[in-house]
Amino acid sequence: MTQPYELIPTNPCPFCGGKSKITCVRRGNYSRKGDNYQGLCNKCKARGPLVQDDPQLAADKWNSVEVKK
Repeated sequence: MTQPYELIPTNPCPFCGGKSKITCVRRGNYSRKGDNYQGLCNKCKARGPLVQDDPQLAADKWNSVEVKK
């Protein structure tokens, strides 16, 4: 069984170092067509790429972001 998306561990924000989490947004207006997931920084509000129906993949993409300095 997969864990709830709220409990999936994420790295700190690659831009500001703030805490981050995985968020969920429903697809479809009144008829539910699935979910979109993405990483979100609680401090600077940076967002990762949208991923359809796979919160673990969204976390993996967020955790792999590298900032060029």
